[in-house]
Amino acid sequence: MKKSEIAAVVVSVLKEVQSMSGREWTSLHGYSTPIGTLDGFDSLAGMEATALIEEKLRAATGLDSLGDESIFSADNEALRLDQICEKILAALPGGA
Repeated sequence: MKKSEIAAVVVSVLKEVQSMSGREWTSLHGYSTPIGTLDGFDSLAGMEATALIEEKLRAATGLDSLGDESIFSADNEALRLDQICEKILAALPGGA
């Protein structure tokens, strides 16, 4: 799976989470951080989004899990969309 395909899945899920929670959507690009950019997107929303991303990627790639750590932050720093995609790519069967 290509990084651009992963980005499309991530953005689709983020739009879904924002919609389900009744929050506004703000367009993201590679250097955007969902945490801090998206209205009300917090750690709980991040866990929900991670579960949905895992579900979508499991069917497409055989992904087992993205692990217990947040894919939206690392070392108390919000990750950019491109960093999130790299993190997911590394977790896919066969790695990055």
